[in-house]
Amino acid sequence: MCDIVLNYNCSTTKEKNGVLISVWGPLTCVDKFPQWKWAENLWDAYEKFIIDITKKFIEMGEHVTYLALCKNEGDLEACYKVNSDGGLSTDIVVYNGNIDEVINLFEKASFVVGTRFHSVVMAMNAKCAIYPIVYESKTKQLLIDSGYNGTYSDIEDEGSYSVNAVIENYLERRRIPCEELKQRASMQFDKLKLFVKG
Repeated sequence: MCDIVLNYNCSTTKEKNGVLISVWGPLTCVDKFPQWKWAENLWDAYEKFIIDITKKFIEMGEHVTYLALCKNEGDLEACYKVNSDGGLSTDIVVYNGNIDEVINLFEKASFVVGTRFHSVVMAMNAKCAIYPIVYESKTKQLLIDSGYNGTYSDIEDEGSYSVNAVIENYLERRRIPCEELKQRASMQFDKLKLFVKG
């Protein structure tokens, strides 16, 4: 899937604006997802971090939108919960197969706080400045493979939550380079074609 997303040619806008935050929901409903049972005590710190980031950006005059990429895994519920618990009223966009709308969000965003793996990949592809929040090894591996040298948070390490680090990435327009990965992604089916042709 990462390869497919990286093969999509984004037509990024010249004037980007607004902050897009991908919210991760399984921590709000671990009873439905036993594989995340180990993480059930991580929600409060994660939610506070998202609230603090949101309030800081609003204070800075930025428009903030929450993105629920996986509704069936609790992302939408989590967006509502963060808004409610934080006394916020951010816009919420949910992915329901509306890929063009979601891609358009990334094309226009000036900054992305990405928790979901594909929010990180889509931000890379749209050349957005980003702050990743890592909850699984494939995101961490992507950051390594891409040569990313910026800061990020690890959902298992509350001590890595730093609003100042997020703002630093924002001010420095820190991106995850993807040119080399895009080139490799464009060749993903070459060997298969050679095999099929014999």
